[in-house]
Formats: sequence, C-alpha cells, structure tokens
Amino acid sequence: LDKIVDLPCTGEATDREVRALVAPLSLLIGFAWKQAFVGAITAITGQVHLSTPHVETLCMAIVLALVVVPAWRLYILPVVMNEEVKKLERKELATYEQHQQPGGGGGKVEPLLAAGGANGGGKLTDAGAAGASPEDLARRNAQLLRRNADLEAS
Repeated sequence: LDKIVDLPCTGEATDREVRALVAPLSLLIGFAWKQAFVGAITAITGQVHLSTPHVETLCMAIVLALVVVPAWRLYILPVVMNEEVKKLERKELATYEQHQQPGGGGGKVEPLLAAGGANGGGKLTDAGAAGASPEDLARRNAQLLRRNADLEAS
C-alpha cells in the first residue's frame, strides 16, 4: 500500500483513502499472527510435557516475548514513529500556512513558554524562530528529534 501512495499518478484523495486502509489491515494481520502463535504454542505444549500445561504455555509466551519485542522495537516502532512525526509536521505546516494567509488565522501566534520560564523570566523562544520559514522550522525539528534519539540511546 505504501508503494501505491508513493506513485505520482495517485491524487491526494486516493493517498488518503489508501492510508486509511492501513490501520484495519494491520489489525487483521495482528489477529492472524496471534492465532498462528497460539496454534504453535498449543502444538508444542501438546507434544512435549516438561511441566504442567499452564507452566509450559507461560514459558513459551516468555520466550516468544523475548524474541518478538526486540524485533518490534528495532524494526517496526521506528517506522511508525517516523510516520507520526511526518503527520505532525504536515499538520504544523498547514497551521503555519493558515496563519500566514491574510485573514486566515486570525491573529498573533503566542510562544508555548512565556515569561517566567526556566531561564530567568525571559521568553523561551529559539533565536529567529518567529520569522523562520517552514523549511527552517522543519529542519530544526528534525535536528531536535535526532538529538532526542541520541539522548535516549545513551
């Protein structure tokens, strides 16, 4: 589906509809994998008896979690988070553009942290952020996200 969205011949409406299909299909795929894991655990614990069935099932679930969770964290979570960041950037850009149009936002945009903040009572704003272009803001946002990821990794 991602390849369909990336095609230049599809319009914005088609891209939106294809993206809307991703969540329900993901849910169905998740249920299918759950059934596959339950079937595998049932088959293994039905043939090998090292303990009671409940303890065997618990041990298999723990082993499964030790294998699946790190793979999910390394390969799936970054993709999902990247899409969420892109969605937020598109939303912020649309809000910024709306405020830049004459009569389109209706007023001044206030900084999130006003007087009395962490640096001795002054306004906490990035130098030059008030007059920055959307591209500069997106670039700064990407730098902050990379720095945040580096800090979390250390």
